[in-house]
Amino acid sequence: MNDSDLKYIQRVLESNAPDEDRERAAQMVRDIRRGYGQAPAASAEPVAWFVDWPDTPERGHYLTESPADIDSGRRRALGFLDTAPVAAPARAAGSPRDWIEDAGHENGNYQCKCTDCGQTFMGHKRRVVCKVCAQVPTHLLERLRYHATDTMNTAFSRSTMTEALQYLEAAQAPTANGDALDAARWRYMRRKLCLTGNGDGTCAMHAINLPAAIRGWPEPGEVAEFCDAAVDADIKRTTDRGTT
Repeated sequence: MNDSDLKYIQRVLESNAPDEDRERAAQMVRDIRRGYGQAPAASAEPVAWFVDWPDTPERGHYLTESPADIDSGRRRALGFLDTAPVAAPARAAGSPRDWIEDAGHENGNYQCKCTDCGQTFMGHKRRVVCKVCAQVPTHLLERLRYHATDTMNTAFSRSTMTEALQYLEAAQAPTANGDALDAARWRYMRRKLCLTGNGDGTCAMHAINLPAAIRGWPEPGEVAEFCDAAVDADIKRTTDRGTT
């Protein structure tokens, strides 16, 4: 693995590269992981020489690739050390801490460290909590559901708790809900389309009345997720207004 390989992997992971390039980059990452913990080979020959003058330090020092260039001073050979890296902590394959639903997304196969339990897990690079720690205890959801409907609380408090409850329940929903989300997005999008004639017996499809001001800007390679979030937010807004 050299610098060009690492740059290639980085370029593929940060762009909408073709499937064959993404698969090749994924295989290279798997090869790196399999080789983790193996000691690098020591260099048989020095890669450079460090030259200095201990008795006259004001003369400084310099590096050279060939001992033939050294006419005076103390010389010390420089090379690669044959040392093994620190072993990564053991981690079971298919751990329940993994966010397996992230695997199909850009930057969805990173090894992250949970800020709660300190264990490693696989998921999107922006995940900070593993799937186990992200689960909200049922009794807490029940308490939140009760207080969200308790008329002793203010209307604002009930609305806020209802919104928080919906967010937590959606975050813990099984991955099968992805199909339902895509179906809702398509129902939303097809109401935003119009057809115009081209004058030759064909027509063109155009999108209209889509959000004109979306906060933020997508990271490289995350345009699809950004657009999904924008569509979901507008669906919620129009649903709340009863205009869907």
